Amino acid sequence: SMPDPTKRMSTFRFPSYESSPEMGSAVNLPYFIADGPDTDILLTPRLMSRQGFLMGVQVDHRFHNGSVHVIAYGVYQRDPDAFAPYTGADYRERGGIQTYGSFKPAHDWTVGWSYTAFTDPGFYEDYQIGYSSTVDNQVYATELSGNQYLDLRVKRLDRLGDLPDPGPAA
Repeated sequence: SMPDPTKRMSTFRFPSYESSPEMGSAVNLPYFIADGPDTDILLTPRLMSRQGFLMGVQVDHRFHNGSVHVIAYGVYQRDPDAFAPYTGADYRERGGIQTYGSFKPAHDWTVGWSYTAFTDPGFYEDYQIGYSSTVDNQVYATELSGNQYLDLRVKRLDRLGDLPDPGPAA
């Protein structure tokens, strides 16, 4: 049998398993919450044998002319030295937050953003969370009508990944 796609139910999603020398064995047990017809919440607790507990939260909200998404993760590391000599060894508490969205304030216009903040550039890679080598933080406005196109953007690229600890300042 298949679930009825017209009914949105709060329920556990399929669990997953990961492992790495730094995390140890890790189990993810996502729980989906249908918080109304236009808001979804996904809680993803991860229990790790070496680092403890990492919590992930994703909130997606849709409205009549756009959408907003927020994804946040946080962990209190039990063994930060597992990430030595990289930047993750310098933090007991690590985490990150991502937000992006767009909306149409007028018929031919789209306005949006994407922004990521984190405790250290190695967090996403170390905990195997949607890793990419760069983060594209931007605010934009685009107008497209007939044979006219205008794209205004303010952008900043941040490098991600484990970077060696520079050591004490001289």
